[in-house]
Amino acid sequence: MLNKGIRNIGIKEELFAHDDSGGVNGTESSRKSRLPHVINDRKILEFLLSHNGREVLRKNGIAGLAGININNNLDIISPTTVKSNTTVSSAAELLMDVHNPCLILEGNEKEEEHNYIVTPWDIVMKTLKSDHIVGG
Repeated sequence: MLNKGIRNIGIKEELFAHDDSGGVNGTESSRKSRLPHVINDRKILEFLLSHNGREVLRKNGIAGLAGININNNLDIISPTTVKSNTTVSSAAELLMDVHNPCLILEGNEKEEEHNYIVTPWDIVMKTLKSDHIVGG
């Protein structure tokens, strides 16, 4: 992750949600829902430098990190999800909130499996770059 310049990784967690509306013929049905979460390089480094991270490294070395449960040991971010037609200004407003370090941009219906992580860097730098190209 760090070697390839990747700063954020999305984690999709499969959950089963029960439908209490009666389902078919009055039976309870269940449906899958996916909740996107994000882990970033800062949270990984924060864990490695924490007391727990140092204990894992002391006891088991680098190999001990393979057994770490991400959900239980790292501070996973639950970002706000926005639709693909969200304006840049609306996204920027959401990112001004310190509790929103990034946004999940949902793909369109044809790309329902593809979600994108949008960060303040994307809003500022990519907008400036596109203005520079257009203004040329």
